[in-house]
Amino acid sequence: MNESDFSLASLMQELRATVQDISERRLILPRTLGDLDKPECLAEMHDRIQKLKQDKYLLDSGQITQMEYNIWKDEILSKKTCFQFPNREIKSSSDEAARRTTAH
Repeated sequence: MNESDFSLASLMQELRATVQDISERRLILPRTLGDLDKPECLAEMHDRIQKLKQDKYLLDSGQITQMEYNIWKDEILSKKTCFQFPNREIKSSSDEAARRTTAH
């Protein structure tokens, strides 16, 4: 599936079916409505939902424990995404060091 194939309605349906807790859903949803127009953000949202579905399948089939599932779910939900830092460039530590050097 490529980025242009993502439908917001289908992503929302998958999200509701995969993540029952509304407070956890908010961690996957965008901070602003404008982010819903960004194909890369929709693709990231899709990927995170698919990872959650896969992990839930592993739990339900007995391949992982509830504790393992909770840890993996927390990792997925806490991951920094384009939704959490919209239109913001993240600078590397070398960029920061160069800025400090030129400021003195």
